[in-house]
Amino acid sequence: MSKKASEGTGPPSDVAFATRAMTLRLKMQHPPALALVALVVVAGCGTAARHDTRVSDSRDQRTRLWFDSSPPIPGVERTNVGEGATSARVLTRTGVRTRRAPVVIFLHAWGPTGVFLYAPWLRHLVGRGATVIFPAYEDASSPTSTALNNMQIGIRVAMKRLAAAPTSVIVAGHTTGATLALDYAATARAAGLPRACAVYGVFPALSLGPHSDLPVVSLAQIPGSTSVTLVAGGSDPVPGGSAIARTLLRGATQIPPSRRVVRQISGENPNGPVEADRAAQATYWRPLDRMIERCGDRYRQTAR
Repeated sequence: MSKKASEGTGPPSDVAFATRAMTLRLKMQHPPALALVALVVVAGCGTAARHDTRVSDSRDQRTRLWFDSSPPIPGVERTNVGEGATSARVLTRTGVRTRRAPVVIFLHAWGPTGVFLYAPWLRHLVGRGATVIFPAYEDASSPTSTALNNMQIGIRVAMKRLAAAPTSVIVAGHTTGATLALDYAATARAAGLPRACAVYGVFPALSLGPHSDLPVVSLAQIPGSTSVTLVAGGSDPVPGGSAIARTLLRGATQIPPSRRVVRQISGENPNGPVEADRAAQATYWRPLDRMIERCGDRYRQTAR
């Protein structure tokens, strides 16, 4: 890192971003005692609070803490749309008003996960010309059963804020978000949302424990023109991740086998998707870049 960047007068490197992002998430998951006390007071927690009209307001406050407290990402303009679990962030390149661009719907892992956790990757996508929609799809007490509906509402609101219709839509997700990415592709038409040209999922997960399964969606509804790549393997934090990925793809019966692929990776770093070193970029970023490029090629061919 240059002296200028290290002193804070220039943009931090992607690696520095990733380090700060992981620190931020740890702080959100394990805040200091004083912050917890303040949060409890604001939220009005306790058994009596379950029937208090302030509960929904405090829940929205905690959701905003998760998703809106992230520091700015240099070079990226962030627009917040919607409220609470049905909100989303629209990320574009600062100062650039592209009329039409590919849209990447980026679905985070379950839990308190703001855009800053994925800042290097998101900045990379925006820098390459994509518009990124980052749905909240949950709040501080959302059950997983509401995730799909919340996601669809947030994306619908975000799509209305775009300057023009996207050239293509690519849906990417991490763990729970990877499974929701497949669900988006299967339900987009019925939900009145743009068709997914491609789905890219890293470490797809079906459940977070007892009574926390995601809604069941038939992946046979995914159109045959969609391409799907799921990443699983040695670094996968999801137990039985490779088997889950293969099972999910078998359900996408309209898609030819050549366009539904499980990428097996090696290594023992489950945090790879939120890191920014060369290995992380080669393993996680580049395959998504190629899918975006292929969707762009297909768009240009049909637009002729």
